Amino acid sequence: MAHKDPTPDPRALSPLASDGSLGRADRLPKASRPGGPPMKHMITVAVLDPNDPVTARSVKDALRNYQSVVIPCESNQAMQAAMSQQPMDVVVLKLSKPFEDDFRTLSEIQIKAPQTEVIFVAQFDDEILPGWMEVIRRGAYEFLPKPLDQEELKHHLVRATEKHHPVGPRKRLHATSTKSASAAGT
Repeated sequence: MAHKDPTPDPRALSPLASDGSLGRADRLPKASRPGGPPMKHMITVAVLDPNDPVTARSVKDALRNYQSVVIPCESNQAMQAAMSQQPMDVVVLKLSKPFEDDFRTLSEIQIKAPQTEVIFVAQFDDEILPGWMEVIRRGAYEFLPKPLDQEELKHHLVRATEKHHPVGPRKRLHATSTKSASAAGT
């Protein structure tokens, strides 16, 4: 009896074609074929800061110019469930005492989803300093102090995601009036 190679033919494992049908890699748009320009992907973020809904809103606002999905989570279990439903590029966690719970959560994410970057947030004070230093030592992508600066938050969310796949801002269509277009041509 011949041994069947368990590795499927890569042509059979292509994503949906641009028309929504299942397609083969050789029928996909050039940008999604190997050797073509990289496709820009959506940014997916889970936010676990149950006592401060402003954190999830800040993440959503920071990514308003990007295709993104921001999932606010009320508990560690809700975050784990969200991560099992959809791969996350970034998880934003509130750093709080006891720090051991946050260290455990960071470790679980690193084991179950090594492609996911973790950004911790918290009001910065002397009590948070030891936890902040330890989460960075243990491999968190970044610690950001509250209140969150939108530009800094956007920078870190995009950079963390770009470690694993390209992203780009949404393309905006700008309407040009006939008057301004003709004035530009003269």
